[in-house]
Amino acid sequence: MAHTQRSWREAEFVNVREAAEILRRSRGSIYDMMRRRELNGVIAGGRTLVAVASIVQLLEEAPAYVPSSERRRGIPAEASFDLV
Repeated sequence: MAHTQRSWREAEFVNVREAAEILRRSRGSIYDMMRRRELNGVIAGGRTLVAVASIVQLLEEAPAYVPSSERRRGIPAEASFDLV
C-alpha cells in the first residue's frame, strides 16, 4: 500500500519536531510553549504530541505583520496584508 503524505492541518496531532517545523521554533521552544499552556498536547505511548487545533489558534491570534517602515509612518496593522 502506497504511503500518501497529508497536510499537517488534516491531522489531529503532530509530534514535537513537526510542530517546531510548522512554527519555525526549536523543539525546546515547543515544550516551553506547552508548559506555558500556549500549545495543548498529550503524551501517548511515550511520545509527546501537539494538538493541531492549538497550533492553528496560535497562528490565527498572532498579530498581523507590519513592516517597520509602515510602523514608523503610523499605518495601522489593519491596513497591512493578511498572511494566508
